[in-house]
Amino acid sequence: MRRASVLEYLTRHSGPIIDVRSPAEFQKGHISGAVNIPLLDDQERHQVGTYYVQKGRQQAIELGLKLVGPKMAEMARRAGQLDTLPFRRVYCWRGGMRSEKTAWLFELTGMSCAVLQGGYKAFRNAMLDHLRAIRQLVLIQGPTGSGKTETLHSLAKRGFQVLDLEGLARHKGSAYGHLGQDSQPTSQQFHNDLFMWMLHFDLRRPVFVEAESACIGKVNLPDPLWLKMKNSPVIHIDIAREARMTHLMQNYGGFDKDALIDATTRIRSHLGGQRFERIVQLIREDAIREAISLVLEYYDAGYERARARHPKRELFTVTQNHFNPEDVAAHIEHLVKAKGYFHED
Repeated sequence: MRRASVLEYLTRHSGPIIDVRSPAEFQKGHISGAVNIPLLDDQERHQVGTYYVQKGRQQAIELGLKLVGPKMAEMARRAGQLDTLPFRRVYCWRGGMRSEKTAWLFELTGMSCAVLQGGYKAFRNAMLDHLRAIRQLVLIQGPTGSGKTETLHSLAKRGFQVLDLEGLARHKGSAYGHLGQDSQPTSQQFHNDLFMWMLHFDLRRPVFVEAESACIGKVNLPDPLWLKMKNSPVIHIDIAREARMTHLMQNYGGFDKDALIDATTRIRSHLGGQRFERIVQLIREDAIREAISLVLEYYDAGYERARARHPKRELFTVTQNHFNPEDVAAHIEHLVKAKGYFHED
């Protein structure tokens, strides 16, 4: 058994990652890609914790051993089936007794293990430190339907470092952003997935990200990232309204009418009663493009208010009459390189 720091554990070792914490701990958040083989289930963990408080450490350990004993063989069997190669990465909350004893068990059956030093808590701290270490963050900003996410993907193809926050959050940000998406991760899991996404970034180079609010759907941005975003420069994308409407029609026009009405109901108080009723009527009449136009009035006005209320340093604006994120990305690449906006040291 060997102990490994967070970065060593994630980058220098390979093999399945096994989280031996309880299922409830795992569901709240875990290292991306980890498999849960709990040493104690939720009820057992509660029992041991109660024993620790009421009867002391030694008796809590003895209870834990009694509970774990009957399932040791099954735990080892499950771990062995994860991969044909024998190496396993194991972690618990603090990198203490749970992960050490599980690694000992696995090694008895022929596997070799690395235990995460400091456990999941150390992983979470490393995530926050990694976000704080970003030197240059650049926001891609534009009104609804501008293709900001698509532009980020095009920039990534050109070798830029990008964070697709909406992709990781499984939500497109607006009242309609959940449509066609899988259920959202917990905020904690979103942060973990974000860390793994950018684990191999060169943090001396700029990182491009879509301008977002502090929440995307039901998940919160990590505090260090949100603080950096509030003080980062922006590249503004100005796409003609008709082109944006066509893009939105392609994205949302195929959804069930009831789903569109339900999503619209989420912003009913902001739309106002008369406009809301008109939008619902248009959706029911299958006049989706007209409905999108009315919704866009609300989002465009809100965007301009927020832009005026929270002005940011604007590097430049990319203006287009058509929707072509690849062209936008090419324009951004040209201007970034021609004007030497960013430095690496």
